Amino acid sequence: MAYRKLRIISTQSDPITADQNLLDFRIPSNLKVEADKSYISLFCKMATTDDQPAAANGTGSANSQQYGGGNGVYNLDVACDVGGGSFVSAPSVSFVKNAHLISSNKGNVEHLRDVNKLRMSLHSLENSYQEDNDTAHIESGRLNDKAWGLVSPFIQTGHPDYGLGASYLEKELRIPLKSIFNICKGSLDTGYLGACDLHLEMDASRINAIDSFNTEVAVFTGANGYGEVDDNTTLGDVSSITLSKEYARIGRREELPFYIGMKILFTAGNIELAGGVQSLVNFERIITQISHVNNKVILGLNLTLGTSVGAGLTGVKVRPLDPPAGGTTLNINRAELILRTNDSLPNENGYEYTTYTLEKDQGGGATSFSKQYECEPESINLLVHTPETAGGLLSNLRQDKQRVSINNKETTNRDVNRHTPLYNSQLNRYALNSGIMVKSLAQTKNKIDYDSATPSLHDNPNSEMWIYEPLPQTPDLKLVNIEMTMNAGRPLRDLNIFKEVVRTI
Repeated sequence: MAYRKLRIISTQSDPITADQNLLDFRIPSNLKVEADKSYISLFCKMATTDDQPAAANGTGSANSQQYGGGNGVYNLDVACDVGGGSFVSAPSVSFVKNAHLISSNKGNVEHLRDVNKLRMSLHSLENSYQEDNDTAHIESGRLNDKAWGLVSPFIQTGHPDYGLGASYLEKELRIPLKSIFNICKGSLDTGYLGACDLHLEMDASRINAIDSFNTEVAVFTGANGYGEVDDNTTLGDVSSITLSKEYARIGRREELPFYIGMKILFTAGNIELAGGVQSLVNFERIITQISHVNNKVILGLNLTLGTSVGAGLTGVKVRPLDPPAGGTTLNINRAELILRTNDSLPNENGYEYTTYTLEKDQGGGATSFSKQYECEPESINLLVHTPETAGGLLSNLRQDKQRVSINNKETTNRDVNRHTPLYNSQLNRYALNSGIMVKSLAQTKNKIDYDSATPSLHDNPNSEMWIYEPLPQTPDLKLVNIEMTMNAGRPLRDLNIFKEVVRTI
């Protein structure tokens, strides 16, 4: 068989944490690997602690009928802390800090530092908006925007047309090898390279689990909204509720916003019991079953609402319950390397590819900056990353203007500003040198704003501003002068200068 998949377990068995953040894999020799179709597989699991608070009026208890008991599955998302208190939905490569690929026959292949700072920008350039969204469910866990709000790919919503509910599953996040190493954009022949050791240092402290639902309450509690429930005059035990909204056939914009395991909050309505009318406001329950009968969705509950008499269930509305503050954690409890091998690939007798060297510098809070750096003779591109906050992940410090000189000769006849024709010309020449196709000029990252009435996803202030400078290959070192002028309120802090160089093994 020409194609097969090889699964390699990391030599580390502990969950990935800020203190235990190393992953090591050994790739056997004599394999022909389609590296561009291979990936690191991270298995994530959300854990939630429910504090079961007492009733608001102080008369209830954590075990009273009002509270549903048990932990709910909340609409959480994986996000990346990019600095300055900002969380973004980012590609999974944003969790890789340093990476090293070593072969037994040829020695060092690629050694990359601050992978996430570099690759997050390149990811934005090389992927269109559509491609970015099409792979979000396996590459990052980013939120999906529905008519009723936002939902995390960690939750699998079922289609009630088929009587199927949804369940909370362990989530797999994939980091494509081609997103880490340039040599992995093609094939790897470990017959030529020999057995390879892959070492990753994960930027685990940036990985967060946050509440991502933050949809308008009116979507669920308004008239004929997603959370309105049919009145029920059927007497007896009430252990399910029927949604008023009909789902004849679930279209792309009408997926059910409820799933098995979700904890819901009753925001309106009453039930008449033998002892009198009981308000259901602030009752909590967990959905245990979802059925679809005659275009109606029925939600089964883990605990009964009581035994109804008289008018029964009236005026009920429900919505997803927000997770408890500080009660959620994200565990990455397993890591694997998945290799796709193809025996029909030709034998390799050498590789020519590009990789990156990194030089770090400090801006010292300057608003005017000019400094010269040495670049290797074989360097073909220069990328300058300037974060707004010290140690920040995004290059989001927007200069008022910038200019580059090579060997004391300016490369442009005027200052370069972001998203001007001159800026795009430099970017295009950089892309030609690098052999990539620019598919997007947005250069933005979705920010998750989960404690605000504003929309939960927006791109400000996370638009990126890089300096892209194509370099000529020369027989000697190149002296590259970088000149920047910043706004007085946004001084220069860190510089990460990535030099793309040609390598042959």
